[in-house]
Amino acid sequence: MASIDPRPLRPEETGSIPFDSRHGHTNGAGQTVPIWSASRLKQWLSCPRKGWLTRGLYAKEEERQREDLDARVQGNLLHKVHHQLIEQILGVEENKERTIEEIQTSNLPLNIANASQSDSELQSIALSILADLAPWLERTDAVSNTRLRMLTGFTRNEWFDWL
Repeated sequence: MASIDPRPLRPEETGSIPFDSRHGHTNGAGQTVPIWSASRLKQWLSCPRKGWLTRGLYAKEEERQREDLDARVQGNLLHKVHHQLIEQILGVEENKERTIEEIQTSNLPLNIANASQSDSELQSIALSILADLAPWLERTDAVSNTRLRMLTGFTRNEWFDWL
């Protein structure tokens, strides 16, 4: 079974069964060729496939991929970094409640501001968590460079020096 060619011009029968069936000259599925507008013909003449896709199937141009991170993805990523930072610095375990006595008797700080680490040490821990959560930051393509700059403020060379 052959599909019928959707061209605007219907060629004459040639006697070749595959060719004739493709152009609707055999028994079975027929082909009605509507009159095409000048703009539709122009589109088809420049590129038959593009003409068929845009005017026959009404397919539109493929959406371009944005280079920046979706706000939700960026938010989730930064939330995970912050969450893991709290787990490491404050000793908070996920899905485990601590009693007041445990909190008061532990040697762990009550918040990150009271942690014994300096700001640069905290940043280093956060960046190492980010590197684990987003290994795609190590790629060297333009999109990854843009995302790296947006998330860390680092250039590609600064990031590799830090790693």
